[in-house]
Amino acid sequence: MAELPESVANADSADLYACLGISPDASQADIATAYRRLSRIVHPDKRIASSSAGDASSSASTDAGDAAYQRIRRAYDVLRDSETRRIYDEFGLEGLRALTDGAVVLRGRGVAELREELVQLRRLREEAAVMKLTQPATQLTVGLNCSSVFSPIEEDQPKGIYLERLSFSQNTSFILTPKHRLVLAGSLGNMGRTYVPTVSLTMRSQLTDKLSSDVTLGLNYLPTAAGKLTYRLSPNLLASVRAEVTSMQGGTLVPKLTPSLSCQISPKCVGTLSYAWNSPNKGARAEVLWQAAEGFHGKAALFLAPNDAGGQLSCTREVGDLRMGVSCQLTLKELWSLRYHLAQKVSEYSEAGMSIRVGPNVGVRLKLSLSRGNQVYAMPIVLSEWMDPAAIVYGTAVPLLAYAVVYKCIYAPWLAKFQQSRSQQSDTEASGRAARQAEALSAQSLMRQSAQNSRESERSRGGLVIDRAVYGYLATNEADQQLPSDSSSSVIDVTDCLQILVDQSHLEIPASLTKADLPGFYDPAPPPSSSTSSSTGAASATRHLLIRYTFNGTAHSVLLGDGDSVRLPQRRHAVA
Repeated sequence: MAELPESVANADSADLYACLGISPDASQADIATAYRRLSRIVHPDKRIASSSAGDASSSASTDAGDAAYQRIRRAYDVLRDSETRRIYDEFGLEGLRALTDGAVVLRGRGVAELREELVQLRRLREEAAVMKLTQPATQLTVGLNCSSVFSPIEEDQPKGIYLERLSFSQNTSFILTPKHRLVLAGSLGNMGRTYVPTVSLTMRSQLTDKLSSDVTLGLNYLPTAAGKLTYRLSPNLLASVRAEVTSMQGGTLVPKLTPSLSCQISPKCVGTLSYAWNSPNKGARAEVLWQAAEGFHGKAALFLAPNDAGGQLSCTREVGDLRMGVSCQLTLKELWSLRYHLAQKVSEYSEAGMSIRVGPNVGVRLKLSLSRGNQVYAMPIVLSEWMDPAAIVYGTAVPLLAYAVVYKCIYAPWLAKFQQSRSQQSDTEASGRAARQAEALSAQSLMRQSAQNSRESERSRGGLVIDRAVYGYLATNEADQQLPSDSSSSVIDVTDCLQILVDQSHLEIPASLTKADLPGFYDPAPPPSSSTSSSTGAASATRHLLIRYTFNGTAHSVLLGDGDSVRLPQRRHAVA
């Protein structure tokens, strides 16, 4: 096996076959022919000759021309060797880089051994990607009781921290079809000193545009079954009903029913009415959610049960990455309770928070939480069984001071380095795109004379002449297929690039080739209006290739997608 060129280790995601303008099933002779044809156009000697003739270019253009030639040379170095070509065909540049970065050892290994190790390496990376995409939603709760520290029941009671609650829950979604999703959930929590496992399986289906359903089967010592139907009565009105049957000891079945009605009162206000029958939280409940201003949210609720009644009012304010709020609840059983909370976004997907709840019947309770994506870690702590001022002060001050110290001494320096690394990576990617563009433009300038010679030869015998070709984000509406101006940055002129690929009045580019990697091509910048529908005349959100050509003296035109093959000429392309 030939040694791999050093440039492969730092290669971009180029399509090596597209770099040479050949099909993936090309023979070794075709590869050599394509390389010789392109190297005669972009070879450094060609550029030196052009400079000596009076067409001197800048040093930047010279470097871009060298990169264009090295790009073709790199593709040829890999594809001319049957063993490295076989590895590239099966594993792409990832497999070649694995040979150069030490992930897979090249020397002294047979092709079969290399392929087996590369297959294993790909499998591991694919499994890691799947785990990232299907990462289950997880919640871990560890409850502590510190009431003996602040409010011991007896004077001689030993002070300490006790584990009061421990629970773990997880659910994973499986997309069966675009309208059907299967959710597997499980949890393990303690009731006193006994740990109770729970497992449930839910099928969520979108039956029609207005009707959806949930069917759940669960097991918690005894089996349970539940179903939910949700129907959109109007654009602003949503109705749902949930029915559940729980099996009790002795074979008794306990039915439960919860209907609800939600209404979009205004663009920033939603109201919900619900009633729970024969359930632990049975009774009627009315709830209103609103957004008073940007970053300010409120919630008001009233509930009425056979043995209890009350209301709740809460408001939340978001200031940058900080979210803070307060809520007050009045009930017949608990009299009143007050809760205030703070949450700080510490990264793009992570948030740390704390809350304090106080009341005559709830005491002082602190809750610490950390969420990252679908992972939630919570720690509820009972500080006191009654309203102890010391517990309130310590419960508020200590978490804030601890967070400030950790953020200032550990997290902030790490975040600064991480942001600097991302900025450098972004700058590197931008410079790489600019270098690729300069390389393509330099290659186009070197192709100009060869393309003109090919154009004159084809025109003299009535063959295939590329009159104008552009590649980029074009309008797909037939009425708007106009050639853009040269000042447009979302499209590039590839007329000469296609003309040099014409062979005996035919042009073929397989669909498997990446057009942005063809000689003289590059990926143009998408226009700001690319998200607009093409039916309005705006540019499409995907790249297209528009070719205007002449064959046998007849004008032709065709618009092709980025993944379409190019086969010219064809009668159906003729312009009426």
